[in-house]
Amino acid sequence: MPTATPAVELAAPDIAPYEAGNTGIPYVMSFDSGWPGPHVLVNALAHGNELCGAITLDRLFRRGVRPVAGKLSLSFANVAAYHRFDPASPTASRFVDEDFNRLWDAATLDGKRQSAELARARALRPLVDTVDLLLDLHSMQQATAPLMLAGLTDKSLALQSSPLRPPGASSPPRGCWRRRRRRGSWRSRPSRSASSPSPTPSPSPATASRSLRIFAASR
Repeated sequence: MPTATPAVELAAPDIAPYEAGNTGIPYVMSFDSGWPGPHVLVNALAHGNELCGAITLDRLFRRGVRPVAGKLSLSFANVAAYHRFDPASPTASRFVDEDFNRLWDAATLDGKRQSAELARARALRPLVDTVDLLLDLHSMQQATAPLMLAGLTDKSLALQSSPLRPPGASSPPRGCWRRRRRRGSWRSRPSRSASSPSPTPSPSPATASRSLRIFAASR
């Protein structure tokens, strides 16, 4: 017997204020702390009907949270699907043409095929290729416990054994992970002293955490 889709109890936030962005990519904003550190990307709306990520990013913007080290980017991914969201039929706006999460290989991105999701993925690719850490926020379709997934690359396996790995973080089965390659290490943030100049403040609200070393994905 089919499982009924739970009623949507969350309100989809208005993300129109973030459309212009500041990176040249609509709905993408980046902020630099002025200190050395990783470039962290927090992504929402890989699927247009997954509201939790949009709510999270909207809250970060509204609270004016800023990075303390490195660089932070915040992105709303499949905006076209999100704009079609209807709480009466929540699964209908998961994507426009195809699953945004199934496009991230070079052959697909470099190919000639066209779709709404491919156009957006290609627009985001230059940003994604520059980040060190990615936190990809998803929502569940059913009432399940929160979870975090890390991949099976050397970097991901090292992450899972690090002291920053929270309880409950898990890995998907082999063959279920295909995420972005990441660049190498970064320098440690220098300690401040009375003689150390303060970094130039970021011009816009942002957030970052060097503990964001678990990133979620839905495969």
